[in-house]
Amino acid sequence: MQNIREQLQRYYEYTTDYLKRRFAGSEQNARTAVVGIVGLSALLIGLYFQLGYGHHIRLGVGGIDGSYYYFYLRSLFFDGDLNFSNEVATLPLELRQSNLTPDGRPGNVWSVGPAILWTPFFFIAHAATLLTDGLADGYSQLYRSIIYTANALYATAGLVLLALFLRRQVSARAAFASTVAMLLCTPLTHYVWPFAADSHSLSLFAAALYLYVLDRFGVGIGAGLALGLVFLVRWQDGLYGLLAMAISLQQFSTIVRGRSSVEAQSQSNPRPSQAKSLSVWFLKNILLLLGFFAAISPQMFAWNDLYGSPFTLPQGDGFMRWSDPQILPLLFSTQHGLFSWHPVLLIGTLGLFLHKRRAPALVLASALLLLVQIYVNACVADWFAGWSFGNRRFISMLPIFALGLGAAFDWLAALRSGGRAARFALIALALLAVWNQLFLYQYNLSLIAQADRLTWREMTVDKFRLKAVREAHGATLLASYSIVEGYARPQTAQLLRDAFQKNPYHRYLQWPAGYFCSTGPTDFPDDCEGQLTRWRAAQPQDVMALWSRIAYRHRLAVAATEKNMAADSTARDPMREAISQSLAELKEFEARYAEERQLIAMIEARLKDGLDPAAAPEYAAAMKLRLRLVYTNLAVADNGLDFYYLPQLREALAQ
Repeated sequence: MQNIREQLQRYYEYTTDYLKRRFAGSEQNARTAVVGIVGLSALLIGLYFQLGYGHHIRLGVGGIDGSYYYFYLRSLFFDGDLNFSNEVATLPLELRQSNLTPDGRPGNVWSVGPAILWTPFFFIAHAATLLTDGLADGYSQLYRSIIYTANALYATAGLVLLALFLRRQVSARAAFASTVAMLLCTPLTHYVWPFAADSHSLSLFAAALYLYVLDRFGVGIGAGLALGLVFLVRWQDGLYGLLAMAISLQQFSTIVRGRSSVEAQSQSNPRPSQAKSLSVWFLKNILLLLGFFAAISPQMFAWNDLYGSPFTLPQGDGFMRWSDPQILPLLFSTQHGLFSWHPVLLIGTLGLFLHKRRAPALVLASALLLLVQIYVNACVADWFAGWSFGNRRFISMLPIFALGLGAAFDWLAALRSGGRAARFALIALALLAVWNQLFLYQYNLSLIAQADRLTWREMTVDKFRLKAVREAHGATLLASYSIVEGYARPQTAQLLRDAFQKNPYHRYLQWPAGYFCSTGPTDFPDDCEGQLTRWRAAQPQDVMALWSRIAYRHRLAVAATEKNMAADSTARDPMREAISQSLAELKEFEARYAEERQLIAMIEARLKDGLDPAAAPEYAAAMKLRLRLVYTNLAVADNGLDFYYLPQLREALAQ
């Protein structure tokens, strides 16, 4: 017993001494950084609530991605299987995916990692629901809200881990500044408090945890388990294994390359033999692989159960276009371009090589990882990431960008005028943060398209005239509402005039203006054809911009026929040519809604029928149906803007 007590005492003294030496002079800095990051995240979420973003919490688990991530957890807990038939039945028709398993069950092309990370919070919600005699079915508000909130907590934890990792690579000030920049100047700022629970804040957490464990403890079972978690959350992020491989190869090279610099050690502390070092190195790598494969086994079991194989690509062959990478658009397009939307990431990319002297293996592996990720994301069919604030698929790469940004900050601070350069860098980061938050305001209030290409005006000028843009958006909603509810044309025309005066380039004007121009007098707007043509040029992938242009031209052809200006129907030739050209353009992309496919089918039918002028009412009915859908979607995504304006509309129309 005495011997055990003495060993415990020696272990305690050794541990205490190690901690004192390890954190001497940095404990206070680390604590301040952690408190600062947590406090800033909380303040940011509070600000988002004030700006109206917080209404999304009522959705919690919603949309396509969030729902299918959650189905793993809900189905396994309540049904004990991976048959998602009853879960999918709760979704609106437009959110249900057509992917089926070989035995006819609803498939699931999303990963299991988010469900695993949400599990503790799910159990808390389930226990609280049972204690309060609530409806414990996995769908009630408490289940949805707590999982939604879990994402914000994981994002904050990921930022803390990122700061701790960076603190071991760059100065304390650079580590803190880079971490804050990742929160305020990148796509992450939206996914801390997103539209619905998804995987992106979780991918940041998993990547930051992996880098911290790898840097702190080296190659081993801990790094393997963390790498497995990275893979579980987003499969393509398994490429992070390149970092462990680079560090492992560097260690191997050190062992086998000569020992001249260290062989002259004292006999009291001899250096282990090369064979023993190689054995330890080999064991650590075996443990890393064991940890990785143990961690990813849930995904393998899920794939095997659903698709009959533990290795598959559930999205199908058409999901990846390996021979047609859209690299330049991915990086610089106005449609969620990585660097055009978030310039701070370009600085982080260039700054990464400034860290090469201090950690060459880490930097080279990180650069390779980033290049491979760019290529993979550029090969995805929707390289712009669909409905996304910036390119959300790079959120897992933020630790790499942050490392480069921190290295760039330290490089500036080391210059002769380092103090002034560092202050300039902080001011630049503050301006980029303001720029990004204005972008987020535009995005969350639907003042810009959330999935399509933007104009440079929307990306630049409109950020500094948000009041006018928002008023134009409200006027556009009112015009849509007026058309849907069947109010008189003079009142609708006045609403459209107001919208045009406030912002003639507002993208949502195309729907009410196109409908108005195609179904009545063409005296408003004066340049309807020109406006619709500009919309078509600015939004080549927008089916409704195309439809508005066709509908307007059809209206002119009908008017010409009614006035007997072309008894031989030659007036229809330009219309037929325009529709033929538009149909060719339509083949380049698929309509996103069933209603749009019906419109295209109607256009094709009318083309074959010789553009019978009697079809005008059918066009008008189809446009009105689409307007109702558009208005409904905008109202849902508009943070209550319609509730602010609609009373004014009703009051004006009642007079």
